[in-house]
Amino acid sequence: MQIAPMNIILASVSLLALTGAAQAQTAAKADTGGLEDIIVTAQKRAENIQDVSIAIQAVTAAGLERSGITDVSRIELITPGLTFARYGPDAKISLRGANSNNTFLDAAPSVGVFVDGVYKPRASQQTRAFFDVSRMEVLKGPQGTLYGRNTLAGAVNLYTNAPSTTGFAAGATVSYARFNTLRTEGFVNAPLSDSFAVRLAGYYERGDGYVKNLNGENLGTIDTVAFRGSARYAPAGGGDLTLRVTNVRERGNVAGLFAYTGVCRNLNAQGLTDPYGTTKDCRNPRRGAAGTRDFNPNDPHTVNKDFVHNDRIDEFNATLEGNYPLADTLDGKIIASYTDFKLDVGQDNDFSEAPIAADFLRERVKSYTLELQLASRDTGRFKYNLGGYASRDKIQFLSASLRYLVTDDFNNAIRPLVTTPDGITVRVLNPTPILVNQINMGDPTVANRNGRNSNTFQYVNVTTLGAFGQASYELIDSLRVVGAIRYSIDKKDSVNFNGPTSYRGPQFPLFAPITVDGFSTDPALATSRTKRDYSNVTWRGAVEFDAGEDVLVFAQVSTGFLSGSLATDGTTTGDQKSINYELGIKSRFMDNRVQFNGSIYHTKYKNLVTSFQRLNASGSVDTIAVNGGDIKTTGVEAALEILPVENFRVTLTANYLDSKFGAYSVLAPHQTVKGLGQPTARFISLRGLRPQFAPEFTASVIGAYDIDLGDMGRLTPQVQFFFSSAYSAQTQVSFLDNNGDQKAFTKTDLRVSWSSANDRFGIDAYVENIENSIVNQRTVYGGDGINQTTWSLPTNYGVRLRAKF
Repeated sequence: MQIAPMNIILASVSLLALTGAAQAQTAAKADTGGLEDIIVTAQKRAENIQDVSIAIQAVTAAGLERSGITDVSRIELITPGLTFARYGPDAKISLRGANSNNTFLDAAPSVGVFVDGVYKPRASQQTRAFFDVSRMEVLKGPQGTLYGRNTLAGAVNLYTNAPSTTGFAAGATVSYARFNTLRTEGFVNAPLSDSFAVRLAGYYERGDGYVKNLNGENLGTIDTVAFRGSARYAPAGGGDLTLRVTNVRERGNVAGLFAYTGVCRNLNAQGLTDPYGTTKDCRNPRRGAAGTRDFNPNDPHTVNKDFVHNDRIDEFNATLEGNYPLADTLDGKIIASYTDFKLDVGQDNDFSEAPIAADFLRERVKSYTLELQLASRDTGRFKYNLGGYASRDKIQFLSASLRYLVTDDFNNAIRPLVTTPDGITVRVLNPTPILVNQINMGDPTVANRNGRNSNTFQYVNVTTLGAFGQASYELIDSLRVVGAIRYSIDKKDSVNFNGPTSYRGPQFPLFAPITVDGFSTDPALATSRTKRDYSNVTWRGAVEFDAGEDVLVFAQVSTGFLSGSLATDGTTTGDQKSINYELGIKSRFMDNRVQFNGSIYHTKYKNLVTSFQRLNASGSVDTIAVNGGDIKTTGVEAALEILPVENFRVTLTANYLDSKFGAYSVLAPHQTVKGLGQPTARFISLRGLRPQFAPEFTASVIGAYDIDLGDMGRLTPQVQFFFSSAYSAQTQVSFLDNNGDQKAFTKTDLRVSWSSANDRFGIDAYVENIENSIVNQRTVYGGDGINQTTWSLPTNYGVRLRAKF
């Protein structure tokens, strides 16, 4: 590492003395005025967060509420080292320099998300809204030992409230925010006996969308209804059994399937796309889009689209959790679940008011999971966890790109041809008009309507098995060693379909199994069938030392992996792996009024899927996806939480990240690179460059003060500030095309809350993102050389009413 980054690291450690694993999860104790202990289950057992040798961000329901967090999209504001982006319906969570660049088809995100202990296999399942939440835990660094597959960079645990037998309780909130967004949420907890209780919770949300469409319905509209019913039986003899049944129904539309608008692109002197081109072209380059609205980087939340899809997302889950004391020193747990997830989304693929094209995506996931755990009680120097895991995922992934034009060349022939200096003849990707012999977009099911449809179908079955164990032994007073290991097996098989079809309405081969023009989705005639078995051993080792009564110093090494994937062309990739080395401290002092947690870490991501070029039999060059890339990340994160005076809470967090590609190559999506068009000239090594979504520095400050109004209740003003340095949001080649760069930005939230003296009633008024910082969520090159992107929400403001009984 160079001297400058090391100086920053050392300065961060000495200056910030503010790290940590717990941001908003602490609250003032009524009796001492100190920080309250928070219990987490990150290691499959209930422990004080300050006693766990893992960097954890734990946030209670009250902390989520104070920070305005209702889904994963805002957790970056309170979690150092985490960057969030949205790719259509998919969550893109980047943690400590590792990001989920590809979650298409059989590709999983690098950060695993678990709800009540149940893994969500698709990135599109990670964007569901929170409701009736007990707490959230973000585990940083590889978590492959206790959590298994697809926790290459970390894991997010979300826990919902369980029914309680202690008494009747109910609550409701109603909020109204910008873009005519109305959200109502409520719960009822009812004990039916001393040992049995039920809980009902749900919410409804609707909104007009934050992207204005000049030619139809807005984008990003919301129409969601969710419900959860829970029942818990806890006999006097010990143990408990909890059943949770959740159903979520989302309508409206996401703001773009892959993106919702375009950004400018760089052109060279020949008019070809080139990352080093000096001409900024903000026209829509799609065929048929000549004369339509240009992309305006100064107006990112306005579009002009003739087609808006009525999206449908549905998820049903039933989870049964049982806890039972098997012996005086041993507890058992079982978690069994069934999930049925359906997604049907689409977008205007030409990004214009012209009737040209549309994209559609459907996912169907049926998941069955079973996990068994054994955990010793903390009765001596030795404690352990043992467990076994099994799951079965049945995934259907269906995509279609529809063109509403007659001509097969789709207007490409009228584009001029140019020859690059190294002898490649290509067409200039400029916008073209709709020709008179083409039929405009209409209902493709109508007789004599013509068009083309590019289909990709993949049916994947995944069987996962795992066995794990972790043990801790106290060598001497205050010194412990921890060891953990897991053996995982993934068995995957897929049936794949690829191919273009032509259609004439009313025969409309969008998704149904069909045979048209030689293309068939009959499994007997699949274009490829793929099967591969994966096995992996992950492990963790740690040393823990109690340096004082409330000071834990630890060193740990942990590993993780991202499961290999099956491509629709019949090829496969292997597991991508990570190993993390970390030194950390967790401490409290000054009469429990100051908490300082911090980590210095070095993570290696290896065997990443990258690109490789080879000569084929004809002598031309093929670019293929293979394992072999790597990224190295070194960082410092810190968080300081203090109660300087009674009723005044201050939290500061910071993260410095030095992340660099090692062996990693890509084929630039541009037509030329520095004017050259040969595949070898466009094949780029990223060695030494910073990965996407990996800002060098992020920091946040949160301050809240409770003003006692006596019988009139309590008034709490709060300010929340977040800063991120610049980073690239361009998917394919992060360092080449500056049109996908995200500049440094800040976001400031202001909240004022009033609560009654008995905390039964309250009202909150808030403004989020006062600066109106519009953040690039993800920029990607598409067909016709279009550079497309999604932007984050602008300033939001609203009011919320609260009541509890």
